[in-house]
Amino acid sequence: MYFCEYHTPVVGTLTVTSDGEGITGCWFDNDRHFGHGLTDKTLERHEDLPVLRQAESWLDRYFAGEKPNSRDLPLAARGTEFQLLVREALLDIPYGETMAYGAIAKRLEAKTGRHQSPRAVGSAVGHNPLCVMVPCHRVVAANGSLTGFAGGIARKVALLEHENALKPEFKVPRKGTALEGVPNAALVGRGQQYRFEDLTPDQMRLVQEARDSSFAGVFFVGVTSTGVYCRPDCRAKVPMQKNCRYFPTAEDAESAGFRSCKLCHPERLKGSGS
Repeated sequence: MYFCEYHTPVVGTLTVTSDGEGITGCWFDNDRHFGHGLTDKTLERHEDLPVLRQAESWLDRYFAGEKPNSRDLPLAARGTEFQLLVREALLDIPYGETMAYGAIAKRLEAKTGRHQSPRAVGSAVGHNPLCVMVPCHRVVAANGSLTGFAGGIARKVALLEHENALKPEFKVPRKGTALEGVPNAALVGRGQQYRFEDLTPDQMRLVQEARDSSFAGVFFVGVTSTGVYCRPDCRAKVPMQKNCRYFPTAEDAESAGFRSCKLCHPERLKGSGS
């Protein structure tokens, strides 16, 4: 499975995945269901894959304020029969408009002849593996509550504002799982797919806080308050961010005047970072 990262000022970084022919996923970097539906979660970076370039071009147009048609994309994410029905219903919601979960349930009832639960619709919408491309952000509760968003309410609000679809009567919930996503969701366990130059200081900070061992050797952390440098998965207390400097190799950290940490012994990984 291949992936690329798409950076947007509206909702941060998106990770787009492909099996080489179709688009199998598009997730926020803090998506609670990151990777949901992928049969192979071993991802290889491939920025030049034609289908991923097509996805980036579509996203360029969308975030430039155009209204590209999602059905022009080779969407190939897996799902149950019901999830695919809900996905088709989401694709029918026009740019700049919204629809309630109950209204989608009624549409599915008319299409299938079977009773459909708004709650089940909400679950399928929440597990949408193609955020932005399949516009789950356009679904709201019957009372106008902006609930049920895997990337967090702030991103849902940002997308609705981008489409001029945010209405005064919409309500932002004050509690519940929809308020925040999961920090580091896009990075966790995938350290060997990244180079030092691929990561921002904020991303490296998230890796530190998660003590993600998959990033061992990808970067090192110099701590100005102690004078030592550590692996990102060091067992010591995570230092304050203002005291952290990041380096691609242990040698670079030593050249900057830091000595190796006795807890994580990063000198064993010299030369493994790049």
